[in-house]
Amino acid sequence: MTNADILNELIIIYRNEKNIKTLLPYQTSIIETIYSLIQSQQTYLNALKKNQIIKNIIEQELDTAKYFLKEYLKIRIKKLQIYFLTSKDLLSSKEIIFQEKIVNLYKEKNIYVESEYKNTEYVGFICLKDIKQIFLDKNPCMNIFTITI
Repeated sequence: MTNADILNELIIIYRNEKNIKTLLPYQTSIIETIYSLIQSQQTYLNALKKNQIIKNIIEQELDTAKYFLKEYLKIRIKKLQIYFLTSKDLLSSKEIIFQEKIVNLYKEKNIYVESEYKNTEYVGFICLKDIKQIFLDKNPCMNIFTITI
């Protein structure tokens, strides 16, 4: 995989995590690869002395990788604060430690709950143009919409 491929993978997992309400499984292999990429590129950048153009390009790539990595981890932490009863299978080792600390803090403050509130989330779309060929029918048994074409 090239550096660009690795960065694109990071951007994809960032977008997925950002656009889903609950926590997705932690992407260990991609995150570890990004960490090693950042370290190796930083070492290479420090070794560059004369070629300013290449140095600027590498700095931009590093800044992009650091930004998406930081945002991915921040989103996961925010979700973990809300969904602290998440399965440990979805978390990294450091997130498990954070989860345990959150649970202990909530218990200490007497705001800990044993089960999550079940909240139905609806996802839909907005029709910008009526083409008179698509109908939305509410299915009363399942609280979902079916599309009939």
